[in-house]
Order: sequence, then structure tokens, then C-alpha cells
Amino acid sequence: MIPPIPAIPQQTVQNQNAPIADLSYRNYDGPLNSRAIRWWTIALAMFKLHTKPLSFKVIGALAMLPYLFVIVVLWLQGQLSTAGGGRPSFLVMTGLVDTTPGQKFALQFYNALGYQLLYLVILTLIAGAGCIASDNKNNALLIYLSKPITKNDYLLGKWMGLFLSIFTVAFGPAALLYFYCMVSFYSDGFFKDEPRLFLHMLTATGVTAAVFSSIMVGLSAWSKSPRITGAIVAAIYFAGQVVSFTLWRITSGGDANKDVILAHSSIGGAISGLSQVLYGVTVHTLRGRMKTGFHEVDYAPPSAFAMWGILIGLAVIGIAAARIKIRAVEVIS
Repeated sequence: MIPPIPAIPQQTVQNQNAPIADLSYRNYDGPLNSRAIRWWTIALAMFKLHTKPLSFKVIGALAMLPYLFVIVVLWLQGQLSTAGGGRPSFLVMTGLVDTTPGQKFALQFYNALGYQLLYLVILTLIAGAGCIASDNKNNALLIYLSKPITKNDYLLGKWMGLFLSIFTVAFGPAALLYFYCMVSFYSDGFFKDEPRLFLHMLTATGVTAAVFSSIMVGLSAWSKSPRITGAIVAAIYFAGQVVSFTLWRITSGGDANKDVILAHSSIGGAISGLSQVLYGVTVHTLRGRMKTGFHEVDYAPPSAFAMWGILIGLAVIGIAAARIKIRAVEVIS
């Protein structure tokens, strides 16, 4: 037998139907707009999270060494020039001297960025492997996207947080080197010889950080394990360089300026090629063996159109892959 439902007191019904006592909210009749840059909150939180670990700080400090080494090289060149000495052979072999007029400073920035790439890759693995993979693992996307943010806000915030982390490490030492050259070689025609060097430096470091961030965000969105994501990115980067360089050596037959695009078809190769294009340098190095003797080899810049196409394509693919995968719930088909 179903027990009878107790009657609701009349006073309770009257209280539920009573008007709201506080009507102060009616005084506001302006627009109800949400925050315009909602993604910035995520980006700032990610930047603080990425740069907090000790490992990131240590690798970031080591990433300054290539630019500090270049400063020593420039100082050594100045001392040798003052003393009337020639160019040491070990500097020629490493490509650290300006054998082409007008490339004294641009060549140094190109070399420094090339030596710094390894540190930037490690920083990308440390900071970005779990940027979205950790959220997938912890089902945090449901919490993120339940708030007044869109999928684009979430993706842009994650990408920008990683980009700022890498760009700070890439641009900071480059700016320090630029300031050193500006102060030390102002009277030697630094601004006159290379007036757009700062713009080239900004573009080279910015593109590097953007490509690394896009690739990492794209792969991280398709994984629930930061370790697996980091391993895949590292394999793509290093194996791609080995494969492209090996194929270039086979097809070029030893000609340094043949099939140059193939040599720069990897992630690191494309970044190095675009950097060479931006700085407009022709790399001169010595190749050979002690028994047979050394000979000078010139590496001209690759096609700018091809380098931009490869890097933009990688960035677009990475961002598109992340946007496709980001969703609040798992869709079972």
C-alpha cells in the first residue's frame, strides 16, 4: 500500500511564490560580454607551469651557451684583427668566421641558432609532452570546456603557453648577442651593414618556437601518455634528420648545392634552411681529411619558398590535428 503524500503547508507554498526581495540586479542594463581574451588565462597558467621545473631551468641555461660562445668568437676575431693575425684554421673548419663580406654578424646568429636547436627540442619535450596528453589522461577536458571557453580558446591557450616558453629561451640569448654586437661594433658600421638583422633574428626564433609548439600540441592531443608523446616527437625529429641527410648524400653525389631541398626536408633541416635564408648567409667550411688535405666547401641558402612551405605545412597540420581531437567527451562510433 502506497503511503499518502503529506500535504505541503500553505505557508511554504506562499514563500516559494513570493517575489525576490533583492532586486538590485535590475539596476544594471548594460551588455553581458564575456572576457575577450579567455585563452590568455590558460596560456599564462601553462607558461608558469612549463618554466617552473628545475629541468627546464637547467636546459634553458645551457641553451645560452651557443650565443655566449659566439660572443667569445667575435671577441677573438676582434683581437686577432687588432693584432694583424690571420684566421685560425679551426675557426674556418667550424664555419665560425666571416669568409664572405657583409656576413660577419648574420653568420654568427645563424650558427648560434643551429647549435641551440638541440636544447630547444629538449625543452619542447620537457614542457610540451603533457600539455594536452595529461588533460586527456585525467579527463580534464570535460572541466575545461564546461567553463565559458571554446575549443579554440583552449587550443590557443595551450599553444601560446608552450610557444612563450620556447620563444623566451630562443629569443633571450639572441637579444643578448644583438645587444653585445650593437655596443661593441657600433663604430664598425653594425647598423649600416646589417640594418634588418634584428627583424631576421626575431623571425628566425619566432618561427622555430611556433613550429615546435604546433607539432608538439598536435601530437599531444592524440595521446594520453606524455612519455609516449615525447618519444614520438623525438623520433620524428632525429630520425627525420638522419633520413633526409642520408638520402641527400646518396642523390647529390657529394655536390653541396645539389638537391638542397632534400637535405632540408626534416624539421630541423627546414628550420636551419629558413634561418640561412633569413640571414642571407653562404656557409663556408673546410672538408676533407688530414692525409688528403682540406678543401673549402660553400653551402648556398636553399629555396625560401620551399622552406616556408615545409614549416607552415608542419605548423598547420599540427594545429589542425589538435583541433580535431580536442573535445569534452569521448565519442564512440
